[in-house]
Amino acid sequence: MRVLVTGAAGFIGSHLAEALLRRGDVVDGLDNFNDYYSPAQKERNAGILAGYDGFAMHRVDVRDEEGVRRVCAEGGYDAVVHLAAMAGVRYSIPRAPLYTDVNIRGTVNVLEGVRQAGVPHVVFASTSSVYGHTERLPFREDDPLGKPLAPYPASKIAGELMGYTYHHLFGISFTALRFFSVYGERGRPDMMPFIITDSIVHERSFKLFDG
Repeated sequence: MRVLVTGAAGFIGSHLAEALLRRGDVVDGLDNFNDYYSPAQKERNAGILAGYDGFAMHRVDVRDEEGVRRVCAEGGYDAVVHLAAMAGVRYSIPRAPLYTDVNIRGTVNVLEGVRQAGVPHVVFASTSSVYGHTERLPFREDDPLGKPLAPYPASKIAGELMGYTYHHLFGISFTALRFFSVYGERGRPDMMPFIITDSIVHERSFKLFDG
């Protein structure tokens, strides 16, 4: 398979790209190496991927409509895994315009690039936060999309809905994965597992919310 992974220099993206390469797929990455967290960490992730045959990195922002269209048109991809996004519920609260621009317009740019290039399948990184304000626990996959409590989940709901729209109108297979707390090697430093582990190792306190 030939696969494009957006956000390939990030935590999940770099692991996914590496797993695909190890099984023999041809993988292109697309990333803007922004400073939401350390760009140096993203460069290290990209360096790991660069050691594999069959990998190429495109330094393109998903907000760059023409750049995304060009990458999709030239790649001959069997699938696009769209992981690139601004993440973080709390971080999004004072930054709604940025999250709208990256997560909604960026997703539309990817979907348009896919449509124009005839790529048959898109996998989209959504979030468990789309369930929003609900009293029913545990969450179920078929729960209705809730009332989002911040711009980040609102932008991901919009991304899921745009994916459904492109599936309905153009027959693009669209799969949305609603991630909870993903952790592991090369993990994001703003995620709770990293914060707790780092606090224990360095004997520091940490903030605990909602509980």
